[in-house]
Amino acid sequence: MPDDPAPPLPGDDVNPSGLAMPGDEVLPPAPSFGRQMAQLVLIPAMIVVACIGVAVLFGVLAGGRQNIEEYLRTLQSTGGLVSGAFDANRPQVQERGRAAYNIATMIPSIKDGAKRREISDRLIAILEKYVHPEETQLQQYLLIAVGQLGQAGGLEAIMPRLTDARPAIVQGAVHGLLAWPDRQ
Repeated sequence: MPDDPAPPLPGDDVNPSGLAMPGDEVLPPAPSFGRQMAQLVLIPAMIVVACIGVAVLFGVLAGGRQNIEEYLRTLQSTGGLVSGAFDANRPQVQERGRAAYNIATMIPSIKDGAKRREISDRLIAILEKYVHPEETQLQQYLLIAVGQLGQAGGLEAIMPRLTDARPAIVQGAVHGLLAWPDRQ
């Protein structure tokens, strides 16, 4: 086998033409640890922080916290929306439920007796005039709120509902009594 070329010796120029041959690719150096850390951790973290910031800003601009007066107006202005049991999932009805719930959660922070009395009177009027009999969840929240306020006239609004045929209304009346500040 005299035609077989001898293997190249160290120092021999394998490619004397200088042209790149297949398999002669030169790989770029591996990125530094700092660059890898920035690509894998810091940049995604900055994106997440920016997204959270935008979401918080949108939340502040779109849904600023309302006060009790605005919630009371919501309860009064959208009365009579329910005509049957299937209307309870309508957005307007759900908005009223949220308004009543928010009022009930804000009541403990109200210390002014005159303000508590005014809110109690308005809630009782809303309960009597603006709430459809099928709005049981709304009635529950309103009964609890009236009970938390503990003002004159509140017991007269709560007591008749203790014998209601709907368990949800009875539950709201019981919670209203339990929330009453004066145990006597």
